[in-house]
Amino acid sequence: MRINHYIYLLCFAIIATSCVQDDPMEDEVKTTFGAFEVLENNSVLMTGLINDNTATDLTELIETFPTTTSITMGDVDGATTHEAAFNAARIVRANNLNIHISDNSTIRKEATNFFLGGIQRTKGENVRIGVSAWINDQGQEATDFGFGDSAHLPWINFYQEMGFSFQLAADFYNFYIFAAPSDEIFFMTDDQLNTFDIIN
Repeated sequence: MRINHYIYLLCFAIIATSCVQDDPMEDEVKTTFGAFEVLENNSVLMTGLINDNTATDLTELIETFPTTTSITMGDVDGATTHEAAFNAARIVRANNLNIHISDNSTIRKEATNFFLGGIQRTKGENVRIGVSAWINDQGQEATDFGFGDSAHLPWINFYQEMGFSFQLAADFYNFYIFAAPSDEIFFMTDDQLNTFDIIN
């Protein structure tokens, strides 16, 4: 009888101990969301390539870390499609996020369009911001279309969504597509970044 009593107490102690122990899985919080990583100080670093999941990834990040106010871009090589970059930039703007490009980083092509989603846009030292003409699935470049062609409208409309006047949107877009062909890259000067209000 006494032995059974001791066994009962031992089992109860084991069960009670296991109940109060923290489940390590419950304490783990996701910190990587596609191209975005939340660092220990709750800052957000973006690197890699923008794709069709980037807008959804950013939305999930903001829902998980609702106090997020800014994104820091490292090296971002562009996007799989312009729509992917546009949609991700719209999430940035809808949530009033600022974007900073870190020292010695390079962003290219559609990553530059993503950058325009930031309410405040700043950069560090030795930053390169690259642009070039887009190319469609048929191998036609932006400069193959006449200026009044509707093929250009998604970009001009997007720039207006990002707060550009129609004139500034048209001027920047014209610069963007003639700066370099699709298989090359042109890195903007500080004067050009200021002229087109890329850094504000």
